[in-house]
Amino acid sequence: MLYISLVLSLILLLLAYYSARQPTQPVTPFFPIGGLATVFVPSMLTASFLPAVVLHFFLLSVTLVIWRNYPHNRRLALPVVLVPTVLAYGIVGWFAMKQQREFAQLRDQFRYESFEERLPPPQQTLRPNKLPDKTNDWLSSLEQRVDTENTKSWSRSQRLRELHEKKVQVFTNSPGFGVSRMVHLPSKENIDGRLRKEPPVPQPGSQEPLSGSSGEERSGPPRGEDEALYRMHQEGIVDFANIAGFGFVKDRRHVAGFQSHQFSEVPKPADHWEIQRLELIGLLLHDEPVAYVSEHLPRMDELREAPTRALDRFEAVALEELRRGKELSLEEMPWGLRMLGAIRSVKQCVECHGGERGDLLGAFSYTLHRSTR
Repeated sequence: MLYISLVLSLILLLLAYYSARQPTQPVTPFFPIGGLATVFVPSMLTASFLPAVVLHFFLLSVTLVIWRNYPHNRRLALPVVLVPTVLAYGIVGWFAMKQQREFAQLRDQFRYESFEERLPPPQQTLRPNKLPDKTNDWLSSLEQRVDTENTKSWSRSQRLRELHEKKVQVFTNSPGFGVSRMVHLPSKENIDGRLRKEPPVPQPGSQEPLSGSSGEERSGPPRGEDEALYRMHQEGIVDFANIAGFGFVKDRRHVAGFQSHQFSEVPKPADHWEIQRLELIGLLLHDEPVAYVSEHLPRMDELREAPTRALDRFEAVALEELRRGKELSLEEMPWGLRMLGAIRSVKQCVECHGGERGDLLGAFSYTLHRSTR
């Protein structure tokens, strides 16, 4: 927009200079008509509003009116029309530089981070040789959900990309030089506005004793009731991933505006089951698998400092099933249901996490009770 503004202002300057050089009537219809055409015709064609050009036209018009009503020397025509030109671009330049300072603050707030330093890629041991068809279908369904959520967050990712990768374009399109109805520049509102600001979500129930005799361990095709548990687990993964907080990912070394994975609410009950406790099983940052212990639902920025515990008997056995490609492992208990759900890398995760699609990144350990509703 800056370049368009400069070209149009040059035309206005030449029109004004021609009018100022007229010996008897410095302001001829030539400047108002030609100036209005110069200001508004390009604006309509480009669907843009050009503040610098409009201000330049206004100041030149005032200057020429004053010039006409006082004795004048034709040799002063050029300095006379240059003064409002400098003034116009001095004003819009000040606003543009103010906007650039705000952009610099946003770059500092949402600076590039390296995921290579904070998150190792999954190891070969977390990669099944072949995913079962049901797990593949489940991952494809999850990828479609992530794509849908990504579409909603596309604007934030694009603004972060422009902020870091298109600094010159952001400057030349700044509001002082031109505002297009089709272009939205980076701002705190469209970058920060979709980030989650809710407090951590408390665990819905107290920790139940996990020992005691178990019922039958269920394997093979899930029962009809279990399909609701699969849906609940998928909804929980989508919520925990916090897709709006992904930000702009250039590569694993350059990620801007990322907000940690976190739950915004307790996953909805599945048919006759409701969650009493939900814990994250960590696989990547520890030599042995651990469960993070927190009185809140998993939230990665909080869990970095959270205590951990060793896996219990059910979790250890179920995790081996997930390693082999299973998505959910269920076991009935006298007091309810234990469930371990895989968190696998879908295609959208690979860019940050590394590894391959289907890698086991972690798991959710659920304690569920029969719903009384």
